[in-house]
Amino acid sequence: MTKPSSIVPALLACALAACAGTGSSGKAASQQQAPATSPVDAATQLPRYHWKLQDARASDGGRIDALFARDDKPLTLDFADGRVSVRNACNGIGGNYALDGDTLTFGPMMGTMMACADPRLTALDGAVTTRLTGKARIALDAGASPALKITTVGGDILTFAGEPVAPAKG
Repeated sequence: MTKPSSIVPALLACALAACAGTGSSGKAASQQQAPATSPVDAATQLPRYHWKLQDARASDGGRIDALFARDDKPLTLDFADGRVSVRNACNGIGGNYALDGDTLTFGPMMGTMMACADPRLTALDGAVTTRLTGKARIALDAGASPALKITTVGGDILTFAGEPVAPAKG
C-alpha cells in the first residue's frame, strides 16, 4: 500500500510537468496565433462598416487614379446578406460575394445604366467593376481603426477604412 505522504510529491511533480509542458506549448501556441482574418471574423466584420477607399495601387505600385474621381465622396463598399453594394460611383453597382478563408469571391457586378455627364465618373464605374470581379484576397483588421485590404488576382491593392454602420433603430 502506498503511503499518502509519497503521493503528494508524485502529484506535485506531475502537476509541475503538466504546467511546464503547457507553458512551452502555450508560448508556441501564442506565436502561432490564427491570422487576423478568419472566415468567421470577416463574415461578421464586413457588414459592420461602410468601407471607404483610402488608397488604390496597381500591381506596378502606381496609384489607380480612376478610383478617385470624387474627391468629396470616396468610393464606398457595403457588405450585407451575401451582397456588396458600391456607393459614390456614377451608377448604382452591386453583386453577390462569398467568403472562403481569406478569399473573397465577387459574383458578376450589375449596375444601373445612367449616362454619366463627367467622363471621370464613367471611368470610375469601369475601374470598379473590373477590380471587383472574381476572386480576391483580403486582409481585415477590425481593431481601433478598422481596415480592409483587397488584393485582386491582377495584383491591384485596394485599401479601405471602416466607418461603423449606424445601428438599426427599433
